[in-house]
Amino acid sequence: MNCWHDAPKERSVTFFRSYAAVARAMQEVMRTWVREWLADNGGILKTPETAYPILFFVSTDPCRAKPTNFFTYDVQETEMMAQAIQSATKNLPHCLEALSTADLSWKVREMYFPYRSKEIANYILENCRSGLYPMFNAETKLMDQVLKFALINVPKLGFDQASLVLQSNIEMQLKRFSHTVCMSSRTGELIAVASSALCKALQNLKPIQKVAALGK
Repeated sequence: MNCWHDAPKERSVTFFRSYAAVARAMQEVMRTWVREWLADNGGILKTPETAYPILFFVSTDPCRAKPTNFFTYDVQETEMMAQAIQSATKNLPHCLEALSTADLSWKVREMYFPYRSKEIANYILENCRSGLYPMFNAETKLMDQVLKFALINVPKLGFDQASLVLQSNIEMQLKRFSHTVCMSSRTGELIAVASSALCKALQNLKPIQKVAALGK
């Protein structure tokens, strides 16, 4: 985690691009882990009202970050949720095709046929927001904790203490991610993913830093 010592501050020219890369990496791996969970817990498909929101979540593309410091889908932002809904609707048929339903009854399998993707999306948005939105909200809170760690807690508490606080807060948000999908055991892995993404971003953005330094 040594790269966090060089994490850009809010007014740095590399601030947005660095943390956008971190947010995207975290969102990508969260969707990978949830897909893995679905593959290992196929029985959840027998209860569509529980499975549908999870499928909708993993069908969303990672959020396209906005320079106004929106790095994830914010459930309070209508425009951003419209973006999430659009990407999920586009990707849902492929997600349904990838499901393993061979061991389920025909009646259950029929509920997940790709041609029903629009029907499923409409059902989720009308009936399952309470199961869907906490997952997006948890991602927002996870990124908030990363920013708090880098911008506030490391300077205030020192790196070691700030790291402990980060680990505790990340674990708490992963517990809140879903009542169905348990993610808290991934705390260390998620921090490692965020750290790796920051290191790569800082390396890639070195030319921008040099140009900015020359302009001062």
